[in-house]
Amino acid sequence: MLLIVCGRIVIRVGSIGNMAYAKPDRLFLREFGLRVRKLREAAGWSQEDFAEHCNLHRTYIGSIERGERNVAILNIRKIAAALRISMSKLLEDIP
Repeated sequence: MLLIVCGRIVIRVGSIGNMAYAKPDRLFLREFGLRVRKLREAAGWSQEDFAEHCNLHRTYIGSIERGERNVAILNIRKIAAALRISMSKLLEDIP
């Protein structure tokens, strides 16, 4: 956790990897990861199979599913394509 103090203002943020994210961002990444996991499992794929379909590394898929990655838009496109859904559907209703 990172504590930023500026005058009287104190901001606490958590961190994922080397990057610091505010709580709403961490929650978004976690929810996105859970959505990816749910859709992958519904398709009947292991993380390794899914990674192959996405042309991404297996450990990267795992870290996305755990909410540890701020996923690049191009990788979101790869994930959506592998799941045969639109990017908007993949991101739909994630708070």
